[in-house]
Amino acid sequence: MNRVGGLVLAAGSSIRMGKPKLLLTLGGRTILEMSVENHLASRLSYLCVVVPGWDGRFDSILGGMESDRLHILTIREPCPMSESLKRGWGWLVENTDVDAIMISLADMPLIRPYLINLLIDAYTASESEMCIPFYKNMRGHPVVISCDLTEEIMKLSGDVGARQLAERKHISLKRVDVNDDGVIFDVDNEQDLENLKIRLMSNG
Repeated sequence: MNRVGGLVLAAGSSIRMGKPKLLLTLGGRTILEMSVENHLASRLSYLCVVVPGWDGRFDSILGGMESDRLHILTIREPCPMSESLKRGWGWLVENTDVDAIMISLADMPLIRPYLINLLIDAYTASESEMCIPFYKNMRGHPVVISCDLTEEIMKLSGDVGARQLAERKHISLKRVDVNDDGVIFDVDNEQDLENLKIRLMSNG
């Protein structure tokens, strides 16, 4: 059975929000904690979270989470998304025995454990190299990618993510249609934050 590890990218600059959005607190938890806790509650074999080393609050928040599956990877200087992704991917490939890696964005706290497990199962049951969720025909996150594509990942550059690989015709893709807009909901601005607050309250 395929072992799937998780990679959560949390080292962005929050330009549109104008402040570290992942450190904003709702219901006593930061957005960062919500995202990481969802992943740890899933069946992922390991979880690597890439955080910005220039803001020690990230380390202190995640340092309180006890799990032998969790590794915090610190980026010491701002860098493009592709560089953050490659460093986290490299750590998982070099230090774990996973066959595939799920790449997630930390500003998507409505990606629940069941969605993560659903994508793990879909990837495991297929022979595809990539597995991507869709909500009402809109492509979402997270994506699951075979470690066989490590060379392709390491060639990425600039402020792009691994979904770019889905445009390459030689890579086999498994599409997973879901009825949960958590796969497309992210927190980019104050209105998104207010919407998240309302949704968390309505879900108890």
